[in-house]
Amino acid sequence: MDVCYRKLLHKDEQNQNNYQGNKEYEELFSEITRRYAQDVLALSGEPGVRKGIEKLEEIQQRLENNFDIENLPEDDIIAQEYKDVSALLEQMINSRNGNN
Repeated sequence: MDVCYRKLLHKDEQNQNNYQGNKEYEELFSEITRRYAQDVLALSGEPGVRKGIEKLEEIQQRLENNFDIENLPEDDIIAQEYKDVSALLEQMINSRNGNN
C-alpha cells in the first residue's frame, strides 16, 4: 500500500495539486488515504507507534497541502477524511503518552 500511496502523491505533485473540486479524484484520494491509515494502524504495535504517528502526520500534512481543508463543507469527503486522520493521530499520540 505504501508504494501505491507514494505513486498517488507523486502524481499529485506532478500536476501541482490541481485536483481540488474533482470529485472522482477526491473520492479516490480519500479511499487510498483511509486504507493507508488503516494499514498504518494495523502495523503499529507498541514498537511501531512512533512510526505510525509519523505516517499519520504525513497524511495529515498532505491533506492540508492539497486541499483547502478549512473552507471545505463539513460533509465533504476530504474534510471527513481529514477529521478521521486527525482523530486517529490524536488517539495514537494519547496512547503513546499513556493518556487513554
